[in-house]
Amino acid sequence: MTRILLALIATTAAMPAAPCTIGYHDLIEQNRDGLGRLKIGMTREEVVVLMGDCGIRIRATTYSNPYRTAVLKKGEDSYEVLYYLIQRHQKFTSIRDTNAVPIVLKDGRVAGWGDSAIRDIRDTAEKSPD
Repeated sequence: MTRILLALIATTAAMPAAPCTIGYHDLIEQNRDGLGRLKIGMTREEVVVLMGDCGIRIRATTYSNPYRTAVLKKGEDSYEVLYYLIQRHQKFTSIRDTNAVPIVLKDGRVAGWGDSAIRDIRDTAEKSPD
């Protein structure tokens, strides 16, 4: 039990805090606008500038922008996925990935976005010979 708690604390402490906060509606509009200007090949830094880095505060929780990141591996390739909120969550429910659009980066550059970009990685991984 102690190890689980320490791991949870370490994970929470490692999450970067948003440098500023804006309203939930403003964040969603900002992310939708940025998504419309996103281009294949943009660097991670360009994406962060385009999408903005101000987070939101809901009740007692602050969410950064992107609200979460993940790493997908396919063979030797590694992909970073940035999840940006583009729609509000239902009242009395937590924020989920279905409220966000994934932006997939390979080698620090945009390789695609949306659920189809995630599916493409997974489909290719299943088809590649081992």
